[in-house]
Amino acid sequence: MAINSEVKIAVDDILGKEIMQIVNEKQTQDYYQLITNTQQLQTGIYFVKMN
Repeated sequence: MAINSEVKIAVDDILGKEIMQIVNEKQTQDYYQLITNTQQLQTGIYFVKMN
């Protein structure tokens, strides 16, 4: 039986402000590959978080 869960993947800046939301949807348990364009981000340190 597959398990469905809400998945949120976002990029935060060094101050903890969410800069970009990459995924925010219900997904089935499986393996996924994520490719995203970050060219619009300024040079700096960012954190990718998944809930």
